[in-house]
Amino acid sequence: MSGRIPILRMSGIKKNFPGVTALDGVDIEVYEGEVLAILGENGAGKSTLLNILNGVLPADSGQIFFRGKDVAIRSPHDAQKLGIAFIPQELALIGPLTVQENMFLSREFCKHLGIDWQKMREQSRKYLEILGVEIDPNEKVENLPIAEQQLVEIARALTLDANIFVMDEPTSALTDKEIELLFRIIRSLRDQGKSVIFVSHRMDEIFEIADRVTVLRGGKLIGSKPINEVDVDGLIFMMTGESIHERYFKKFAEIGTCALKVESLNSGFIKDISFEVKKGEVVGLAGLLGSGRTELLESIYGVRPIDSGKIFLGNEDVTLFDVEKRIERGLIYIPEDRERKGLFLDLSVFSNIVATTISEDARFGIVNEKMQSKKSQLLVEGLSIVTPSLHNTVKNLSGGNRQKVLLARALKTGIDVLLLNEPTRGIDVKAKTEVYNFMYEIAEQGAGVIFSSSELPELLAVSDTILVLHEGRITARIPRNKATKSNVLTAMFGQEVVT
Repeated sequence: MSGRIPILRMSGIKKNFPGVTALDGVDIEVYEGEVLAILGENGAGKSTLLNILNGVLPADSGQIFFRGKDVAIRSPHDAQKLGIAFIPQELALIGPLTVQENMFLSREFCKHLGIDWQKMREQSRKYLEILGVEIDPNEKVENLPIAEQQLVEIARALTLDANIFVMDEPTSALTDKEIELLFRIIRSLRDQGKSVIFVSHRMDEIFEIADRVTVLRGGKLIGSKPINEVDVDGLIFMMTGESIHERYFKKFAEIGTCALKVESLNSGFIKDISFEVKKGEVVGLAGLLGSGRTELLESIYGVRPIDSGKIFLGNEDVTLFDVEKRIERGLIYIPEDRERKGLFLDLSVFSNIVATTISEDARFGIVNEKMQSKKSQLLVEGLSIVTPSLHNTVKNLSGGNRQKVLLARALKTGIDVLLLNEPTRGIDVKAKTEVYNFMYEIAEQGAGVIFSSSELPELLAVSDTILVLHEGRITARIPRNKATKSNVLTAMFGQEVVT
């Protein structure tokens, strides 16, 4: 980029949190008409850097230059005034408000008697149609699945007509078709001379969409290179300082008797579903957006009421059990939306780990905090959770470490059947291998595992059996030795598969 003046330059950015140096003198440059990918492990400092750029966090030191001018970005409003649109990793929509209210929050269209709701609806539909989705602008955001919420975030960013679009894991909940459409939009923005900062842990996406890549590790800048000068192994080495030869791998456990049985389950959108998961078995759930994967897992766990059918843990009928009793029987659920449905963000790592076992080791109603802390620390070390202490607030952790806090809670509770919903969404390559190992270890201990994933290569590599859902029904049960990309995709679109 010699001779070109960057539209954005962040120089010597430093940021410390209690016990952690998040950024240590980081420099990045962004040029007009390019897609810059920022890579790094969870905890490398990517989200912190982007939050500083968006005015969510203040830097401890360093400067930001926009079109060569030193600027102060103290709030998201300051960023928007400069023409910077931000799509955060952890969605920032307001659940009780409608789609259109979220898309034009603080920028409502007005007429002499108040808000021009008709124009807001029309504009909302316009930008949603650009993304190729049919979402009612009058629907409350809290009623939408995560993938549709992510699309609303992207549509909201497009309404800003910005110069720089910052996208932090924008594809983490999207289907392949939606990702393809998003990439067309990104290329169109680049062709218009706009700049895109793109964060993803999916290597294939980086090589498909990025012009240049910047790598962070441990809060430091490792380097920036044109995308055509690097390969996957080289980027992984820059990110981790070590080689990770297998992105996906499989470990097999001894398959035993029944761990979970679902009989003729009906729950709203879910229709007449029956299947069995054996001890030691890893079952993958495949399906397009809206196929019913989340609804099925939530129905089994007990947070979504069922209309009819039976659920058994081993030989015990738990259909009428509430969530607490199912947890006591060893049924554990790790939700897709870990921030809203899994974690207590303002509480400590320790409080989150012991949330379901606080009375363990108690005598006469008094909690043995010393013993609980000792057990929690062992889990933190065993799962390689990066935190300065057990008392660090969970919201200060990276996405991958937050996920591992949920895994630590599951281990502490005790697992007979583990339900995981998109367990590797938004986490880096190394953290993914740790999640896979966690699943395999649980299976080796005799638990049954069900995991839902939007990543087909992951499902094919990790699963012993793949259940495919389409419009709330199981369309195929495919054993590992007969599962291919072609037959899983065929079943995902509701077509019959011969295995």
